[in-house]
Amino acid sequence: MAIIEVNYKKTQEIIWEQLEQLAVEKAPEIFTPNTDIAVAKADREIALAYQVGNVTFGRIAGRIEYGYDALKIEAFAVEKEARGKGIGRQLLQAIEDMAIKEGCRTAFVETVHFSAPAFYQKNGYALLGKLGNYPAPGITNYWFYKRL
Repeated sequence: MAIIEVNYKKTQEIIWEQLEQLAVEKAPEIFTPNTDIAVAKADREIALAYQVGNVTFGRIAGRIEYGYDALKIEAFAVEKEARGKGIGRQLLQAIEDMAIKEGCRTAFVETVHFSAPAFYQKNGYALLGKLGNYPAPGITNYWFYKRL
């Protein structure tokens, strides 16, 4: 037996293929890839901003993963002085609406305890799981999903 260093990119691709197969097997209602679309379309990145004049009060970025008919929210922030005014809700709704038009059935987001997990629950997201002391001591990480 030997443990050797191998090509990172190739190894990552193989691992993701294995994980996708496992996900399809264990949770087909969520993770069954739509191979017809996956072959025809590359994932789409979306970035939206809430602006008044030339001032930006919030931003959201996500990726539509066509093979899974899913939206993955990757980054989301509302300026401190603009919080509590519905801007986050409007941005979230806008990116979900775009994803629905593209055929997405599910949205996923990962967040931490100080980054408003209750916000996602108020907007229809269900908790998939949480992990304390991750990604660092004193931080709790949350994973949410929503049927679109």
